[in-house]
Amino acid sequence: LGYSGLYMRSPSTDQEVTLVKGERSPAFESLHLLQSKISGTDDGRIVFVSKRYERDVLYVYNVFEEKITETFEFPKLYQLLSPTWSQDGKSIVFSGASTRGYHDLYLFSVVDSSLRRLTDDIYFDTEPVIDLDGSIVFSSDRCSFGYAGYSNLFRLSLADSTITPLTYGRFNDRAPFISEEGILFSSDRVGVTNTYLLKRGGGLHRV
Repeated sequence: LGYSGLYMRSPSTDQEVTLVKGERSPAFESLHLLQSKISGTDDGRIVFVSKRYERDVLYVYNVFEEKITETFEFPKLYQLLSPTWSQDGKSIVFSGASTRGYHDLYLFSVVDSSLRRLTDDIYFDTEPVIDLDGSIVFSSDRCSFGYAGYSNLFRLSLADSTITPLTYGRFNDRAPFISEEGILFSSDRVGVTNTYLLKRGGGLHRV
């Protein structure tokens, strides 16, 4: 019927279970289909974004309790994108936009509900993930070719807020994912979108 939702498929039974039904209540007015990813922890918590009334909200769904267990609202932020859990499941990093319309990075602690703003500028910072060393890897148009609509990958150090480029060029490097080997991401650098691995020891390889 054209509705979006969150679903889970059992690898043992291949049965599909509906977790959240979107667009059918004010609480889940819009799940931002194809715009914002979801992220899970080993203990069964899934964090996702949904529009509720005039602004976006972070929801945490517990697959074992089969319900929404936590809801996080940020009065000064209207749009939220791509929340990602930290390795220890105590923090969530995400991209957020205020009334100014700029998308910056934020780190939210689910332990004490503190919110830390990580970037504050005119660039479109999005799809952040937390690397094994605690730094933030994200996609942004803060590169030399951002004016032409391209985005590259960057690393932000939480210790001193230093931002360093990880990739560079007239292409779109998006959706970073952290692995033991390095950083997996998508890129259209050869004209079509493929998956690449930026290895920890150096070197870039198409997967």
